Amino acid sequence: MRKADGALIACCGLLDMVVESAEPEHGIRRGWFGREQAPADVALTYETELGYTLDPAVWGQGFATEAARRVRDYARDVLRLSYAVSAILPGNARSRHVAERGGARADGQMHVVGLAWDRWVWPLASERRHYAWTCRPSPIPTGKRGTVSTDEVQSSGCSQSGSQSLRAAQS
Repeated sequence: MRKADGALIACCGLLDMVVESAEPEHGIRRGWFGREQAPADVALTYETELGYTLDPAVWGQGFATEAARRVRDYARDVLRLSYAVSAILPGNARSRHVAERGGARADGQMHVVGLAWDRWVWPLASERRHYAWTCRPSPIPTGKRGTVSTDEVQSSGCSQSGSQSLRAAQS
């Protein structure tokens, strides 16, 4: 929000995102912004998207970079996430530069809302293990918000799998 007149100039935050867990036969993983739109018959990985959009009048002033870094730090320090993702349209060089300046790296593509997006991963914790929840065939009931207990997740057909941290996996 611009202090001078209270005009909304940007939005930056975290959003639920789900993507296909396994590499699909058609080559590019499908994803959905929010759990409600995801199909029940596909194994899914629940992720958090770090997204940002700005009024073109304020592009090039560092607002997106600053906001994305603040949200990244909140995701790491408060939510204790091990990573977040950004869906960036392939031709959007400005968003790509914001992601790069914030430490994100390109990680393939995904198909969301009828468009192919570049997938960028923000590694948030180099020493913590990354855990992804994989659900098949029925995910956590839609409309569920906030903390979900391990029992709720496991009873809904989900399992937790661990892997090395993103930084360790890159070495």
